[in-house]
Amino acid sequence: MPTLRCNCRCSYCYMHEVEKKDPGRKGDFLQALEEFASDFSSSSSELPQLRFIGGEPLIEKSMVVELTGVFFQRFPRGMVVVNSNGTLIDPSYVSDMAGYGEKLVHVVSLDGLKDQHDSRRKLLQGGSSFEEAVK
Repeated sequence: MPTLRCNCRCSYCYMHEVEKKDPGRKGDFLQALEEFASDFSSSSSELPQLRFIGGEPLIEKSMVVELTGVFFQRFPRGMVVVNSNGTLIDPSYVSDMAGYGEKLVHVVSLDGLKDQHDSRRKLLQGGSSFEEAVK
């Protein structure tokens, strides 16, 4: 969880009233990743995974990109999963992440078609979160 912050205010979010402190700094995550890499047995049949959740993890886009790169350096056969509302995926992010192929999976949250989605998942700054996610 690179951040608990989000650019949406979903009607069903359990985090609305909770003070949203970020769970850590990039250095903390890099250290944890290095510790995991040193403890993980290369002979294991398990494929390691790194999953980004939040809030909206792409609020910390540069951290997600950097940690993904470090993870794949340590675990070339691993998998990274990014759970996102999809509204912050932009051409530079796509370019930064393009080389990972099927080892990188994005799970984009949609609550239905436009009217239903936008009635439940409102952008903090206004506008259609459905249109931004689909874009």
